[in-house]
Amino acid sequence: MMVGLKAVRVVRDGPLPRHLQVKQILRDLVQRGVWKAGDRIPAETEIASSLGVSKMTVNKAILALVEEGLFVREVGRGTFVKDFTAGGGRTRRERTLEWPRRRTPLVYHVITVGPTEMVADNEYLCALLLAMRCQVSPLEVTLTLQHVRGGDYVRFWRSDHSAGWILVAPRQEDVEGLHALAAEGARAVVVGASWQGVPLPCVDSNNREGAEMAVDHLFRLGHRKIGLIYAEPNAINTQDRILGFQAALQAKVLPFRPDWMLDAGTAEGIAEPTYTRLRELLKGSTRPTAFLAAGPFLARTLLELAQEEGIKVPEQLSIVGFDDPTAVAHAVPKLTTVKQPLEVMGREAIKKLQEMHERGVMKLSDPDRIFLPCTLIARESTAPPPQ
Repeated sequence: MMVGLKAVRVVRDGPLPRHLQVKQILRDLVQRGVWKAGDRIPAETEIASSLGVSKMTVNKAILALVEEGLFVREVGRGTFVKDFTAGGGRTRRERTLEWPRRRTPLVYHVITVGPTEMVADNEYLCALLLAMRCQVSPLEVTLTLQHVRGGDYVRFWRSDHSAGWILVAPRQEDVEGLHALAAEGARAVVVGASWQGVPLPCVDSNNREGAEMAVDHLFRLGHRKIGLIYAEPNAINTQDRILGFQAALQAKVLPFRPDWMLDAGTAEGIAEPTYTRLRELLKGSTRPTAFLAAGPFLARTLLELAQEEGIKVPEQLSIVGFDDPTAVAHAVPKLTTVKQPLEVMGREAIKKLQEMHERGVMKLSDPDRIFLPCTLIARESTAPPPQ
């Protein structure tokens, strides 16, 4: 009966109290069928020794599970997994009252690539988290933030006893860790990124289609000279936006100018070398009449640079951004942008994780890759090109 206990340990400095971690571990052993109806569970001292906690901690967890009806204690014999098939003539009401008496919330960890204390300043993450919170009842699921990178995924998962993970916008350097996490049979869903061949469910916006949408909007206004500024070229979402931009130019037989495609060097703005190149480009006699800025802060910085150079937006230069934080919506003029469906992405990620948990799915042979459509929000920063 010690089967299943040897591979897990309680996290001493984890976000959950130790008795709740033990409670989750024991319940999970029953739900996964490791401990079956009618089995006598190990003695409290054995469980305590295996999990590295005190006997009092184990006793507290077991008593809670007895109260909920998962375990039954028999004087002189021990504690057993409740056999619900042995109830014979119990009424439906009796069975309903017996199981469960009180439901302890599941815990889902939301894994971020940056420090969790920075989340409050990140509108992208806040929108996702709010949608996730709205999708689950506070009585059923608790969401907790954890900062973990790819190289530590497996180590953290092995010591973790949450019901599952939602990994928010992992980066290219985390992909190897995603493969390792899937090989561990982790219940995990990626949101805000997607790679072909990663054996975990992914929920993302259609970044390529979003870039095509932006070019189409500018084309319909009459623009034929369109540039692109982007950041983090190793990020899968950036790569998709670049591919979408190039595909749209090709489909509309528009000129492709590599010198009109600029790597900003940073996602939070524009690095000095690129800033200088962009200023020279805007001053040149042959320049784009419109830009797609593949990030919200890139769009805002490009707008400020154009204004510094005396270039009127949108009369002389149109700008389309990507994403829609407050800094974009409140710019002067207000920026046209491609908005990702963050609320839907957050809800779908929770739905997918709940589905994995309810079905007991630990590993998928053909995991889902959900791509949700973006929306173009036309505001004041785009207009027909100058004649």
